Amino acid sequence: MINDKPVTVIGDSAFYGCSFKELIIPDSVITYGQAIIGNNINLEALTIPFVPYDGLYTFFNTTVDVPTSLKKVTVTRENYFQRLLFTQTYVEEVHLTSDIEKVDVYS
Repeated sequence: MINDKPVTVIGDSAFYGCSFKELIIPDSVITYGQAIIGNNINLEALTIPFVPYDGLYTFFNTTVDVPTSLKKVTVTRENYFQRLLFTQTYVEEVHLTSDIEKVDVYS
């Protein structure tokens, strides 16, 4: 909440280069900018309401930017996972919403 209003948009590079270990994006967010947590080499856990069509690349900009430290992703609102969302990453755990309807091949 900012000024008693829910956050709905996170702009480009909003948290670029930060050194936090965990980021929780609220369910109120409906749009992400590019590279919002790029160059965050300490990030271990990420909680997000949904995964954009291009997967984690939206958050980090390219596969090169996805830190090897990121091991756990929790998705709180998604009900459909497209293919190749976590390819070329070091993510070991993905926790999904309880109302997941479909997980595409190679997700």
